[in-house]
Order: sequence, then C-alpha cells, then structure tokens
Amino acid sequence: MNAFLMIIFVLILYEIKPCVIKNNEAYLSVKDTNAIKGIFIMFVFFRHITSYISDFEALDLHMLNLNYYLDQLIVVMFLFYSGYGVSYSIRNKENYMAEFLKKRIGYLLIEFDIIVLIYYVVGRIIGKAYSMKRLLLSVIGLQSVGNSNWYIFSIIIMYFITFISYRLFKKSKVLFLMSHVVLTVIYIMIIMQFKETFWYNTVFAYVFGIFWGEFKDDMDKILSREYLFYLIFAANLIIYHYSRKYSANIILYELMSISFALFILLVTRKIKFGNTYLIFLGKNLFPLYILQRLPMLVLKSKTNALQNNTVFMLYSMILTIILTQLYLYLKNFLKR
Repeated sequence: MNAFLMIIFVLILYEIKPCVIKNNEAYLSVKDTNAIKGIFIMFVFFRHITSYISDFEALDLHMLNLNYYLDQLIVVMFLFYSGYGVSYSIRNKENYMAEFLKKRIGYLLIEFDIIVLIYYVVGRIIGKAYSMKRLLLSVIGLQSVGNSNWYIFSIIIMYFITFISYRLFKKSKVLFLMSHVVLTVIYIMIIMQFKETFWYNTVFAYVFGIFWGEFKDDMDKILSREYLFYLIFAANLIIYHYSRKYSANIILYELMSISFALFILLVTRKIKFGNTYLIFLGKNLFPLYILQRLPMLVLKSKTNALQNNTVFMLYSMILTIILTQLYLYLKNFLKR
C-alpha cells in the first residue's frame, strides 16, 4: 500500500511548477482541473481497493491513515469542478441550457446504465444473484450491482437542481444561487432519511462551485492582492480545523468540504500541478471511476490474487487502465 502512496506522490511532484511570485491564473483551466481530478481519482481507487482487502501489514498504515483522514474529501473537487464547469458554461456558451438535460444528464445516464448492465452480467457469471428490483434501482444509482453508484446519483440530482434553478430564476443571479442552496438542503433532508451520510455530506461543494463560477472575476481580483490571499488562506485553515473537529455534525461537514475545496483552489493559484499522466486520469475520470470495481470483483472471485495485496492492486490497476482504453475506443468508434 505504501508503494501506491509513493506512486501518488511521484505523479503529484512530476513537472510541478511553483507560482509563488506570479499567480497561476489558469488554475481553473481544463488542463489544471484535470490534473487535480487525476490526483483524487487515485485516492478513490485506493479507497475502493481496500474495501476488498481484509488483511493489511504494519507498513500499510501510512496510506491507510491518509485514506482515513481524507474520508469523503476525496470527491470534493469532483463536485466543485462540476459546479464550476456548469456555471462557466451557462455564462459563456450560447444556448447551453437548451440541451442541458440531454447532454449533462441524459448522456451520463446512458453511459452509466450500459456499464451497470455489464456489472450485472459479470455479477451473474461470478455467481452473484441480483433481483430485478435491485437492477432497476441501480440504473438510476439508488442501488448497486457491484458498481459505484452514490456519486452518480448525487451529481445527477445536483444537475437537476441547477436546471430547475435556471428555469425559475435565470434572470436573477441572487435567486438562481439561493435556489441552489434551498433545493440542496431539501435534497439532503430527504436523502438522509434512508441513505448513509456519504450520499450527501459533500454535495455543497457543487453549490460552492456554482457560486465560484458566478463570482470568479471578483474573487480573482481579491486573491491577486497578496495580503488578502494569505489572510484568506489563514482564515480558511482555521475554519477547516474547527469544522473538521466537529464534523460529526452534517452542517459542519459540509462547511469542511467547502473549506477543503477553497484550500485546493488557493494552493493551485500558487502551485501548478499537471503532467501527461495526471491529465489523462482526470480527463477520463468517469470511466476510471465507474469501471475500476470490475477487475476487483473478478479478481477477488475468480483468482488467488488477494493472497498478495500488491499483486491484487497491480492487476486491478492494469486491468482498469485496459478497460478504460477499451471504453474510450468504443465510445469514439460509435461517434463516427
């Protein structure tokens, strides 16, 4: 497991560029955000693979402790960048919302459901029986047939919240933003009645992304003043510390998530992360996220790879990359 930790740190540090004197104004560019997403998808991979492993060695504790510390924060930047990306597109792409349901939600659901069916078939092959009710709930993300699901369900709900907010209040920025807050609170209050906390305790990072998109120019002007940048950085660290200390409270966990997203934003204005490998991982976030459990399931069920954690991790990584490349090839082929 520590070998995986070393891989993460090497990829983070490779081609890193400090921007202490001159700010990284491209901190929210596609390449820069893909690099950050690439970092966190590796932590997601580790989180998932450890759920299939029962025995760890003492040397694994460093990576396990880091995994425990990050907890749900590993998905915060995915949510934030999604919110920011939607906000940016609304402001800069003509008629973007006209096809929002089809392109943002429809296409996502189609791709997700195809992969859910693959999981279902693979599950039957390796001896896992799932009811038809479970399969039907899985295609909307409320249940799982071995695949990851909660994040897909949550992001679809957040997209619907944006769509509703825009339709109702597109002429008023204040009402558009406040609608996101109110509808997200309603979603949390409903979903918390029958789902675990990880289904909802970071979703305000998406709303924060919407807000940042609306006020990015103003925020950039503020952050360009060095004394204000470091004042905000210090204040945010204090907020993060105390919200984490009492993060059992859902409100404070959401606050911690927002604070963590702000921390990453501030860091990426002073340090530019990015290389071919991180950008590849971030650019192909969806297939990497949704396909990575397939090899883990099969390897655990049909091989003795689990007898060695390193072998299991290595095979899972290689097969996930192969599946992702196959997914990309088929997707590009069908677009022709």
